[in-house]
Amino acid sequence: MSNLTDIYVMPNSSDSRGIFEMYRYINNIQRVGEAQPIGLFFPVFLLVIFFVAFISLLGFGYSRGTASTSRAFTFASFFTAFLSIMLAVLNLLDPKYMYMCIMATAMGVVWLILENARG
Repeated sequence: MSNLTDIYVMPNSSDSRGIFEMYRYINNIQRVGEAQPIGLFFPVFLLVIFFVAFISLLGFGYSRGTASTSRAFTFASFFTAFLSIMLAVLNLLDPKYMYMCIMATAMGVVWLILENARG
């Protein structure tokens, strides 16, 4: 049975100095022998936040009788885009994930406009 230190690089004292360094370490965990870190903690974090916001807004809309999938998608993608911009500025998120969140917001806005268009 292999030890955890054989698979992943273990943190040192500078990786746990503060909350920012800890999150940076968690996001940049790399396997022993690999040059590139995995870096998927915050993209998965944003994906979970998107789904929780999306499903919550759908449930809230159904309880009030004003359910709109496009509205829930647009708000959830806007919220995750806002969070991704903050994480990218802090250099905790790769900019390609930030761009994906911004593109999802743009698609949601177009969907919302098309849904509300009269015709």
